[in-house]
Amino acid sequence: MAVPGVFVGASLTAIDDKGRLSVSAGLRNAIPGDGKTRDIFISRHPEERCLIASGVDRLERIAQDIDRDEEVALRRGEPFNRSAERRKRYLGGETVTCDASGRFVVSPVLRDMGGMTGDTPLFLFGVGEFFEIWPLDLLFSLDGDAYVEVKEAALAAQRVAERRA
Repeated sequence: MAVPGVFVGASLTAIDDKGRLSVSAGLRNAIPGDGKTRDIFISRHPEERCLIASGVDRLERIAQDIDRDEEVALRRGEPFNRSAERRKRYLGGETVTCDASGRFVVSPVLRDMGGMTGDTPLFLFGVGEFFEIWPLDLLFSLDGDAYVEVKEAALAAQRVAERRA
């Protein structure tokens, strides 16, 4: 059973002709909502070259973090640029609605920011408070220990998809 707001799991998908991406049931069930439609917040990853998606409850946590950090800066007598902090933390994101089938539209701007071009297959990887959306070609081009697990999971998802085909 999925826990709302905790994303675990992995799946392959693609963007369809209408610009929609389909989320697997395991990830979709973790998105807080009424089950018929669920709102998702999508943005750039703060450190990686992929997109991330979460429930819109993350927006409130970001706002609370900015408020807290501003209070700390004021107590210390340090400058605090609220506008710059919002830009850094909201990361060009937007809220979209996920339908009952787990589909939502990814805007052309976010697709570009996430390196999603043409018919690139996508890998969705749940990592706790959000799930990552990776173009497979981009993911497999990256080197380093930080990508070993996500690449292994993506390869396993590819093998499963091939067996189903």
